Amino acid sequence: MGKKKIKEQLQKMAQSEKPLLVIATKSFFSLIRENFGMIVLEEENSPHYKSQHRPYLDARTAAEIIAKNFKLRLIIGDILLRTETYFKLSMEQVPRITSEAEQIFVDMNKEKGSKAISDFPLLSQPLYEIIKSAKKGEEKIVILVNRRGYSPITLCQDCLQVALCPDCDSPLVLHKKEKNIFICHKCLKEKTYDRCGACQGWRLKQMGIGIQKAEEEIKKLLPGIKIFRMDSDSIKDRKEGEKTAKSFLSTPGSILLGTELLFSYLFEKVENTAVLSIDSLFTLPDFRTNERAFKLLLKLKALASKRFLVQTRLPEQEVFEDALQGKISSFYKRELQARKALGFPPYKLLIKIRKEGKTLPGAKKEINTLRSKFSKWETLAYPAFVPKVRNKYIYNLVIKANPDDWTTDAAEAVQLKKFLSSAYLKYKIDVEPEDLL
Repeated sequence: MGKKKIKEQLQKMAQSEKPLLVIATKSFFSLIRENFGMIVLEEENSPHYKSQHRPYLDARTAAEIIAKNFKLRLIIGDILLRTETYFKLSMEQVPRITSEAEQIFVDMNKEKGSKAISDFPLLSQPLYEIIKSAKKGEEKIVILVNRRGYSPITLCQDCLQVALCPDCDSPLVLHKKEKNIFICHKCLKEKTYDRCGACQGWRLKQMGIGIQKAEEEIKKLLPGIKIFRMDSDSIKDRKEGEKTAKSFLSTPGSILLGTELLFSYLFEKVENTAVLSIDSLFTLPDFRTNERAFKLLLKLKALASKRFLVQTRLPEQEVFEDALQGKISSFYKRELQARKALGFPPYKLLIKIRKEGKTLPGAKKEINTLRSKFSKWETLAYPAFVPKVRNKYIYNLVIKANPDDWTTDAAEAVQLKKFLSSAYLKYKIDVEPEDLL
């Protein structure tokens, strides 16, 4: 909405004598007045409640504070609440998420050499058969692919160097348009890369599964099948996303191939859903990785009325079994055990302090100097997962505090809070961060 439309809406609210239901984003929490009776916090597990800029406020925390001060009822909902929220609410048992759809699990390590597909197939034989059956029976199928582009990794076969953006230490992703181009998903710029940056070799090999590659493979195997695509490269605005979802739902025997973006536009059940590739998510060294993967699986499962298929090369990941069987309590129990052992929320309060510098050694030196000032706290110092973004090097310091210690007037806590409130111009300081990357 523009300013004029917002003003009109506010005037209507002020003049209305009828009960009001306000559906709004986090920016409109200032609308809360004394005559409101309830706040409903939907999609509680969404990272978008946390602002991406200083001072990194969390609207979920704001909702709790506002509800308490105004004495409002607070309802929190999602298909999977954050593990911290589950712990805070002392929920001993959560009902299973049941589904009438057939649950199919495929270990892709056993699919090698499948003559119906290829020597290293993108589609398992069961998924291939489901797509053929869906096309013949005019059923719809939604297929989740976790990565944009064509290939997320390009490897030099001479020196085994991964193709990296020269401005960011982020892998260049191959995209196929009118011609092949490489794009850095950090700085969002197109890059030229026809020779290895390390050894100048020409033998470059694309690896991994992107949504464009999956689309190409399906078209080769099943010519003539109608495929709709939903990712941030193909969907530029909400109107386009809604149009694509509507077209897919009105086209029997079609495929919707999408990244996580598809859940923003598709709300109706379809006969078949499948995970083509989600394994890359488990390569992220972050304490929320399992939770994010589990939520994606549950959301896709909830869309299926006939079949739900998961294919993976990581069959040992227990989140797959939990998702297929709908075992929410089992997931929470195991997740809490792991977080307690490793010292992550809800057992520890995390404070991430990020330093950006012209060189990695310089940023590291400054973080280590800062770390020595907080020797009484448990700390971790490490380069960011992508240590260079837009020619700036990033080093992180994470302070782990016991939640009760954080709220005391002890000298260490006072010193830490005083530093955090005064150092925000020099460092990026995030209390209770969404990730540690």
